[in-house]
Amino acid sequence: MMPRVRSDTSEPVHGGADPAELARFGLGPGDVLDFSANVNPFGPTPAVLRAAAGAVIGRYPDRGCGDLRRALAVRHGVTEAQVLVGNGSSELIWLAAVAYLAPGDQVLVLGPAFGEYERAARLTGAEPAACRATAGDGFQPPLARFEQYLREKTPRLAFLTNPNNPTGQMSPPDHLRLLATRHPQTLFVVDEAYADCRPSPDEWAATPAANVVRLRSMTKAHGLAGLRLGYALGAGEVIAVLRSVQPPWSVNAAAQAAGLAALRDAAEVSLSVAAWAAAAAELVSRVRAAGFAPVASVVPFFLLRVGDARGVRSRLLREGLLVRDCASFGLPEFVRISARRPEENARLVEALVRVGVEGGLCRD
Repeated sequence: MMPRVRSDTSEPVHGGADPAELARFGLGPGDVLDFSANVNPFGPTPAVLRAAAGAVIGRYPDRGCGDLRRALAVRHGVTEAQVLVGNGSSELIWLAAVAYLAPGDQVLVLGPAFGEYERAARLTGAEPAACRATAGDGFQPPLARFEQYLREKTPRLAFLTNPNNPTGQMSPPDHLRLLATRHPQTLFVVDEAYADCRPSPDEWAATPAANVVRLRSMTKAHGLAGLRLGYALGAGEVIAVLRSVQPPWSVNAAAQAAGLAALRDAAEVSLSVAAWAAAAAELVSRVRAAGFAPVASVVPFFLLRVGDARGVRSRLLREGLLVRDCASFGLPEFVRISARRPEENARLVEALVRVGVEGGLCRD
């Protein structure tokens, strides 16, 4: 008789090409333009690639990521004790859940949102609830309703993505800081994975409250998705708790070396992000000109109402173009599109027009 398995172990859907699925279409990863993953299409800088390739892999990496942690502390004007480096921001989400949640605890998610928030909460036995933005309101974050939930539920953790994924909307950091100040019994996990994907990122105007932990990703704007690298910023006490439940050596040597090089190459990264933003603006303009209605966004990805998102994704994939079906976000009529290079974006718009004519795709 096999050991009993938990009943809540299903995997959520994420963006990015799945080699097994591509094989069913007779495609390889190199045959597909991936508009489904929100990653800088211009990739890492040459200096970052050299640093990753030159990493020493014959010995264990620094489990505390000391050099990278010190560099990040300087970047954000905090102490080393206020920084924790992780295997992507996804690991940090799970660390927060493992460290702070117990069966029966309440968790609040500002949605629609990344599926790992609810999944991590459920697997600790906690009880997640969502306060969701709606298409009717242009997906603006419902912060007043969110605070009402905070008053009613007094959750142990509250997860917010800022800028939001998949909607591309922004909550003012100062407003979030005030929410945290008013609700000191809740730990606010503010996932800023896409903050660096904007040419002029919004920063906190004052030191966040002690019950705020901010998660940053270096896989998006810096193009390091294959290495998995993120970090948390927060009060020293919170960071120490997260570190205490982190698996040893979770951040490999190549990721640490690449992260340091990316911070040193900040000017080049900024130019790349600006080019990405320009490509996204051009793509949105072309999509509108083709008769579609993309949702306004502050980042280089956006939602597009297409009717049958699953069907549209499938038809585009047959042409070697992958978009994100947003059914797993509770938005089955929408796809999410992350801009790529201009010539690749042009190919997507042409395909959308063909799919629209053939499949009755929603238009403005």
